Amino acid sequence: MGYAFSIGGIIVFVSFAVVIVIMMITVSRAVGGAKKNFSLPRISAPAKVVSKRRYAVSEKTKTYFITFEYKTGDRAEYRVSSDAYMYFAEGDEGTITVRGTEFISFVI
Repeated sequence: MGYAFSIGGIIVFVSFAVVIVIMMITVSRAVGGAKKNFSLPRISAPAKVVSKRRYAVSEKTKTYFITFEYKTGDRAEYRVSSDAYMYFAEGDEGTITVRGTEFISFVI
């Protein structure tokens, strides 16, 4: 009789286990962040669009960000939908509504 697992089988199993653990940690962090944002109050304040950027992973997968400057001089960057990214231009002034790190709306 021999060993039930070969060295190659053990390496594959350990690699698979590491990937599963990393995925579980990533999901738990995402859920924790969403719970934290959901528990915070919505805050509205006057702000101005100071910059926009687009991060493209591929031609089909893009992430959009807008940086707002509050009247206090503080700046914050939020991930936004493609519609919001296309609609707002640098220099637009209005009222931003956020909840934690989540962008809710910007009304000009």
